[in-house]
Amino acid sequence: MDSFRLGLEGAMTSTDKDWDRAREALFKLNVLSVQAIHQADLLGQGAGERATAMDMGWQAHQSQALLLLRIAAILALVTGGVMLAGALRLGRAPA
Repeated sequence: MDSFRLGLEGAMTSTDKDWDRAREALFKLNVLSVQAIHQADLLGQGAGERATAMDMGWQAHQSQALLLLRIAAILALVTGGVMLAGALRLGRAPA
């Protein structure tokens, strides 16, 4: 890219401007610019796809964690109820 830019500058700054050389250098710079934009677009698409996949994975893990949290809460309530029932029975038992 720099060599084409320098060629363009050289063609335009000389006392006898070489329009053919300048046009050729400018064309090559445009081709390189289009290629760079295309590569950037491909990288952006790949990054977007990876981000989508990571988000879907994160949502799946979050859903699984929420399910496990609900199961743990139900088990805690059942355990608390059994302990309360046991404590009430011990309080009623004849001494």
